[in-house]
Amino acid sequence: MRALKAVAALLVCLLSVSPALAAESARRVPTVDDLLNIRSAGGAQVSPDGSRVAYTVTAADFKQDAFVTQIWLANALTGETTQLTRGEKSSTSPRWSPDGQWLAFLSSRAGDKNQVFAIRIAGGEAAQLSKSETALSSFSWSPDGARLAFAATKNPDLIQGVTSDIYVLTLEGDAVRKIVSQPGPDTGPRWSPDGKQIAFESAMGEMRSFARNSRIALVSAEGGLVRSLTDAFDEDPGLIDWIGGSIYFAAAQKTAGHLFRLDPTGACRSPTPTSCGRRSRTAACRFRWSCTRASATASRSPSPSAPS
Repeated sequence: MRALKAVAALLVCLLSVSPALAAESARRVPTVDDLLNIRSAGGAQVSPDGSRVAYTVTAADFKQDAFVTQIWLANALTGETTQLTRGEKSSTSPRWSPDGQWLAFLSSRAGDKNQVFAIRIAGGEAAQLSKSETALSSFSWSPDGARLAFAATKNPDLIQGVTSDIYVLTLEGDAVRKIVSQPGPDTGPRWSPDGKQIAFESAMGEMRSFARNSRIALVSAEGGLVRSLTDAFDEDPGLIDWIGGSIYFAAAQKTAGHLFRLDPTGACRSPTPTSCGRRSRTAACRFRWSCTRASATASRSPSPSAPS
């Protein structure tokens, strides 16, 4: 029920982004300036207790001649919205701390490279958590809130995406350790519920990755051997999250998008065909497919140490 209320609140935000423009568009053809003034919302993240939704709003900044993104909060019960971040630089990719008291996000406000910052939900100044010499592209909190896993490239240029590796930052002491270093891009780390392993999207050492499917791979949170979990899956998986005993990812098959559930233990089992109006099969023994839509749930985790 909380998740449904959160989604409803977000829809209210989306529908009310620009009511004046909506009214005007019924009377005249929008101009170029009208289109540039439309604000877009995205990146919704439901808080661990389901009471709030963090999301991004992107708007044109004519003074900077750029589009700037900031983070907003919506109350899932009342629909009230509050802008959380401000400034000339964008703040993107909001992620709730496990105790729901902090929001971490990416921003280049302290330089020309994205770093991880965290801000209290009650407001105040954002604290910089990472001080990487390279640009960060994605990150996630550990279940206990004491560490961050992140992907970083040599620099922010698009072509440098193939240099992305996986790191772990321990917040107390600011110790950083590279746990995945191999050719080709490794991105989108997601922690296992027990905090012992990290799943991520990987080219598995293939530098010419642009025309190839990525894979979902697994590595110990301490580093070590990288194991691919989706070698037999002939599509491009997009890692979503690791919840309970399953890793969830999205992928397209022909012209339809689906949600898939993966057993990270790699235990070999006969695939379970399911029906969505037609029969679907796979030859991969590691996978259990599901065509049913799953509602998002949030589970409580131990409170993290406050970011320093």
